[in-house]
Amino acid sequence: MKMYTSVCTVLSGAMLVFLCGCAIVDNVSEDGTAGYLSFGFEEAAFRPCGVDESWWVAADPEVELWDTYAAVAGDPLGYIRVYARLVGSRSSLGQYGHLGAYDREFSVTAIVEMREVKGDDCTWPGEIRVEEQ
Repeated sequence: MKMYTSVCTVLSGAMLVFLCGCAIVDNVSEDGTAGYLSFGFEEAAFRPCGVDESWWVAADPEVELWDTYAAVAGDPLGYIRVYARLVGSRSSLGQYGHLGAYDREFSVTAIVEMREVKGDDCTWPGEIRVEEQ
């Protein structure tokens, strides 16, 4: 009986570690994850290059994400896309942000780059780029 209890305790602990591990966020590249950032009414969206996902953005005030975005976009709530390379952690897949409309949450810890969009910033799976002549 004692052996059975020990095995159950070990298996329960292993299952708890496994389940908690599924929800742990992963750190994305230290060089930053590139993509398009936009803010608007009930929108805080980051769409990483090469990935068909949209991430809800969160950041501590000292990161100054909002202020930097407002300076680049010119209109802080205008749904204007800017190109950004951001460092942070992303959550596991789920439903995040306003009405659960986002695939992940991206907790931004640093801004590597933020600027106006250029034509060759990003591509997504299945997207065809047409070169200007």
